[in-house]
Order: sequence, then C-alpha cells, then structure tokens
Amino acid sequence: MQFGKGARSGQAIFQLRDHGQTVASRINRSYVRRRDARKPVVLVIDDCAEARDLYCAYLEFHGFGAETAEDGPSGIASAVALGPDAIVLDFSMPRMDGAEVLRRLKADARTRSIPVVMVTAVPELVDREARGACAAFLEKPCEPDRLIETLDELTPSESPLGRESDRSEA
Repeated sequence: MQFGKGARSGQAIFQLRDHGQTVASRINRSYVRRRDARKPVVLVIDDCAEARDLYCAYLEFHGFGAETAEDGPSGIASAVALGPDAIVLDFSMPRMDGAEVLRRLKADARTRSIPVVMVTAVPELVDREARGACAAFLEKPCEPDRLIETLDELTPSESPLGRESDRSEA
C-alpha cells in the first residue's frame, strides 16, 4: 500500500517517495508536530535516507512527532536544539559512529537524560559500554512494532499508544 504526497491516515501525514521524487518531509513533519504539541518527539539519527523516512512515517502514524538528522554531528546539534523525548540512533554511520554520538550525548548536561534507543545490523561491533549507556538496544532488521513499544515505555506518560481512540476518531 502506498500513500501519495500529503495523504492522511488518522492524525499522521506520511512522507514517502513518490516515483523517485523525494517529498519535502521537514515541512509536513513540522506541521504534524504543531498540530499536537503534547505528543512525544523522537529524533531519528540515521545516515540512510530511506530508513529515516520509514521510521518517521511509522512514528508519526503511531502518534509520535518525528525529526531527523543524517549523521552524528547534525544529530548532536539537533538533540541540543530540539530536546526530544527520545532518540533513535543508528550505530553504523560515516564521520561519527553511533557509539561516539552516544558518548557525546551522555557527556553533555543538556542531552544526558534523553533516552537513546540504538539500532544496528552489526550488534557484535557495539561494545559493552555503549550498550550500557543506551536505554534500549535493538537489532536490525527491527520490527516496527517493537520500536514503537520500546519508545512508548521510554517517553512521557501522554504516550501515543494510550491514544488509540484519538486516531480512530479522525
């Protein structure tokens, strides 16, 4: 099933590629976030554009606000600027891997308390220290429902899964 540009399902606006053209995802994600400022915001830090798009579409469908960063340095800057409720962090990235991003986030008083969910296709490369600093550690391919359950446990009590009726009424 494929949704076109700006298609709505419940309260979510999907950001998917339309025949090879990238949809301007930042515009619609910001719109969704303004519509319901109470929902938890998740920052997705991943170097793969397709992974970021899929995570964001799924998160927004399930009632989360979603923002993205394409690498470690921009992810750290976004975390400081946004103060998200949680971060989904890819381990394998160029320029700065997820372990270094995590180390810097936990060393900074402004981002130290943000729960980080690390996702990776190469769990054997993630050391014990990095695993211990994460609120959760998931292996790719990660079932989307597992990610949502994990984030629901880590985010504020006004959680998306508790608002099933809100989505069905829209």
